[in-house]
Amino acid sequence: MVDTGPEAYVIQLDLDSLGIDDFALIDGERMDSVLGDGQRDTGDDGAMLLTDRRVIRVTGNRKQRQTSFASIHDVAGVELSFEQEGHGSLVWAAIGFAVAILLYFAIDHALGRLAAPAAVAAMAVYLIIDRMTTSGRRTLFFRTGSSEVQCELPDGLESAEIQSFINRMYELRDGSGRGVPHRASNFAPR
Repeated sequence: MVDTGPEAYVIQLDLDSLGIDDFALIDGERMDSVLGDGQRDTGDDGAMLLTDRRVIRVTGNRKQRQTSFASIHDVAGVELSFEQEGHGSLVWAAIGFAVAILLYFAIDHALGRLAAPAAVAAMAVYLIIDRMTTSGRRTLFFRTGSSEVQCELPDGLESAEIQSFINRMYELRDGSGRGVPHRASNFAPR
């Protein structure tokens, strides 16, 4: 049975605005927050959705959608970190310098002998400078026991938005969120 009340309609609009129409929320589940760009298809950066029951990571377009789910009650910890790129750009820079040397000895034209190696060496220098000046991608990890939900965050996202999303997840998990009844402790003194 599909709920056609006003709240269900609002949830469907939120999922449609993200370009997400290939999965549905659990009966009674409501959308709470979105971390990421909610005005377009999720693309490579994707979006992190927070409902009153789950954290949902969505990436890709409609044909190649990747979705990860975790119950907010199973989240043991949240980590926000910067992930550096690998050493691939430095390897390509080294190869560029080697090719520049080979081009210098292989080309038998006065202008080409200097221009071609200089162009390749300039690309290698660019790769090194880019690697040294890039701070890496901010990544948000929701750890749930032996698994995790990982989200690379877009560059334009403010730290306050990220912290607000994390705090809201903990509020919902602990039952202190707006509209969610606070659960009583299981401990009963005797």
